Amino acid sequence: MSLFENQEQIRPFRCPECQEYLAAGVTDCRFCGSEISQDVGRAAARSEALGNRIFRRHHYIKHLRLGGALLLLGLAIMIASYFFFQKVFETDLVWIPRGLILAGGGDSLYGIFGLVSEARSAKRDLI
Repeated sequence: MSLFENQEQIRPFRCPECQEYLAAGVTDCRFCGSEISQDVGRAAARSEALGNRIFRRHHYIKHLRLGGALLLLGLAIMIASYFFFQKVFETDLVWIPRGLILAGGGDSLYGIFGLVSEARSAKRDLI
């Protein structure tokens, strides 16, 4: 038995009447008592899952962009400091903004791995 065989039964969706979350297999809402057909429940669960997937994808893209910008800013400061220190102080010292580089790199990796994970789960859902 696969881990994802019964996933359809546990997907949550919102009740069309009261907007409370319910499991996909229910026939009536436990909050407002309205009857819900199986087709309406499955369609609402699929719609909810699609909305969640779109939200997660935008979330990971936001982290990828922000992390990339911080990483590039840190690298630009490091390269600029090389020329600044060399001309002003006549030394080969370089100021390395480690915080920007590490935070930007980490945030970028979070976004990349999140997008890869989403692509894999979307591919798994198609099979």
